Amino acid sequence: MNIIDRYLLRQFVVAVLFALVAFSMVFIIIDLIENLGSFVDNNVSMGKVVKYYLYFLPDIISLMMPVALLLASLFTVGRLTNLMEITAIKVGGVSTTRILVPFMFTAFLITGFQIYFSGWVVPKANKLKAAFETTELGKYTTSGQSANLIRQDSENRMVSIGWFDGSSQRGYTISITDFKGTELIERWDARNLVWSDSAKTWTLENGMHRTFGAKPTLKTFSATDSLKFNFKPRDLLNDYRNLNQMTFFDLSEYIDSQRLAGFTELDKYLVTYYSKISFPFACMVVVLFGVPLSSKKKRGGLAVEFGLALLICFVYLALQKVAQTLGYGGDLHPLTAAWFANVVFFLIGLYMLWAVDRR
Repeated sequence: MNIIDRYLLRQFVVAVLFALVAFSMVFIIIDLIENLGSFVDNNVSMGKVVKYYLYFLPDIISLMMPVALLLASLFTVGRLTNLMEITAIKVGGVSTTRILVPFMFTAFLITGFQIYFSGWVVPKANKLKAAFETTELGKYTTSGQSANLIRQDSENRMVSIGWFDGSSQRGYTISITDFKGTELIERWDARNLVWSDSAKTWTLENGMHRTFGAKPTLKTFSATDSLKFNFKPRDLLNDYRNLNQMTFFDLSEYIDSQRLAGFTELDKYLVTYYSKISFPFACMVVVLFGVPLSSKKKRGGLAVEFGLALLICFVYLALQKVAQTLGYGGDLHPLTAAWFANVVFFLIGLYMLWAVDRR
């Protein structure tokens, strides 16, 4: 890394940090204004409001990071272009592609951080935020509860749950039937089905077990954990908000369990899963797009760069939302829906880089 690389890197990193802090503060202020009435109506103290936004902050940072990188790349290169510094560098025989290297190096490191951050840190913070909204603001009062669940747990087992409460991780009015082909061979009926976090097992309580065949049997039991199931409490909660509270690996396990249970319409879950990887890569894509765009001298200074950043982000997010909606509906493959906006902007960025170096 030469002197020019270190100079550009320093300018870029400072701009990224400034933009990230500025956008995060604007986001928090707007959200605070929207929720101020709820905080006042529920007598939420200032300390709890601060705690709420600490829980919210990881999600805000994850969302604002590509925006901050885009604005920083536009501002840094645009300012250096207006000061003729980029021109001087190019006169020295350095191409725009070579100028891009320290910017892409920084974006690459941030992308790696974002994959971990959005895949593991943000879901845990979202869970704390949702719990705060439930207890302090009275939101999502029915979240974490499901009724009349019928689930194919395996090829030969059907599970029926009359009511499931996610907060206590307890199901009520349970019926489990095992088949051999089309023949019913066993049935369990129980009052409760309880999950143990420590043992990672389900326990049936207060029920009876019947076997069918040549010598039918009937036994009652107070509690048994002899049955092994392929689902966990989160799999019984038909609430899309929970997907944003799952880590990358948890979401993968959830999709596998849904597929094993016989669910075929998993497009929404798969789009969310692939987006946990594709969205962090937007950090690299916007830098590839922004550096060539701002390397040509323009009038207007920071105002123009800021306006360009907002316009590009709006177009990117609109394209991403359209692709995700098509993915949710099955009109696009989930992998294509998650990566579509990135691929489009990546190709445009490559063309712009080629066109700038050609001049």
